[in-house]
Amino acid sequence: MKRIICTLALVIYSLYIAKAQNLVGVWQENTPEVAATYINSYSFFSDGTFHYNTNGFNGLNRILTIGGKYKTENNNLDFHVEYTIELVGGTLERSMTETLSDSWSIIDGKIEKIPLRNKLIEKVSFIGISNIDDKEYIIIDKIRYYKVSDCPNNE
Repeated sequence: MKRIICTLALVIYSLYIAKAQNLVGVWQENTPEVAATYINSYSFFSDGTFHYNTNGFNGLNRILTIGGKYKTENNNLDFHVEYTIELVGGTLERSMTETLSDSWSIIDGKIEKIPLRNKLIEKVSFIGISNIDDKEYIIIDKIRYYKVSDCPNNE
């Protein structure tokens, strides 16, 4: 009987740990609230890839996304950066939409995926999934990111 209880407890604990460290989803910097677009956010995919998406409200950002593979180990998160997604070309204009850049925006640029010549590997501090007021969050390099979506494919 003790063996059955211990085995059951071990299985439940393993399922809890696996669920607790499932990063798949979209994690937005400093707020669980989503407006017209995400602010800085990480999207983690089930195949071990990630996107870091820059603030969608900054009309002057040329680098829109950093992407590659990720791995969690102990209190670290390893990023293997392989490419950027960038806004190339276009013209600088005053936009009808207010942005973080005082309504300045790049208009009519082309979005391109640009492989990095030299792959970048970064090991950052990481605190796994926690919960406050029923909102899941993680901490990456002392910055809190709230889970705003379970489905990163819809970013």
